[in-house]
Amino acid sequence: MREESEIMIKIGIDYSLISPAICIYKDGEYSFISFFDDYGKDWKGSKAKTFQYHQKLSGIIELNPYTREIEKKDYVEEQRSKMRAAKMIANKISNRLVELVGDEDVVIGLEGFSYGSISSSTLDLAMFNSFLRIKLLEDFGEDCLVIISPTEGKKNLSGKGNAKKEDMIQAFINNRINDPDIEKCSFWKFCKENELDYKNIKPIDDLVDAYSILISINKV
Repeated sequence: MREESEIMIKIGIDYSLISPAICIYKDGEYSFISFFDDYGKDWKGSKAKTFQYHQKLSGIIELNPYTREIEKKDYVEEQRSKMRAAKMIANKISNRLVELVGDEDVVIGLEGFSYGSISSSTLDLAMFNSFLRIKLLEDFGEDCLVIISPTEGKKNLSGKGNAKKEDMIQAFINNRINDPDIEKCSFWKFCKENELDYKNIKPIDDLVDAYSILISINKV
């Protein structure tokens, strides 16, 4: 792997089915991007708490909504629609990163799969995540990709490999790792200055996880 000093841009990606999050570090500054499922609704005008922080973070982070249409008429069509959605989201994320970084030197960290529990949602997440990995592999090459274990990112930010989302967000707000550049970031200031609703916290928890993955790149 290249020396840290040679890497101009670092990117952390936290992938989830409804709220993939990106953290980018470039030229001493952090920026954040939230991709999210808007369920085909007007999220900007919605009064649902699901979108409360998307609305409040408008202008602070980059927001990229999509509609994940899953057919459930029968098993075959359901699986096909999931693959279509996985491809669509992977293209959106990777294409946007290509637009932002171009041919510049970059390293991208992604969270590894968790094998602690197997359910239909974890299997779906693995499939969607795999589509993204393949797309990033095509667009950036394997030398640019770093897989971070699920516990490593949590431990590097919060000090605990089994940290809950509240622990992660508090560690981020408290700047536990003494990162001087994060305190210049508008997203960090928003989290620091506002009382957060942890029951309806998306996409903040995912954005913080993306940051934890990014800082873990240095540890690999």
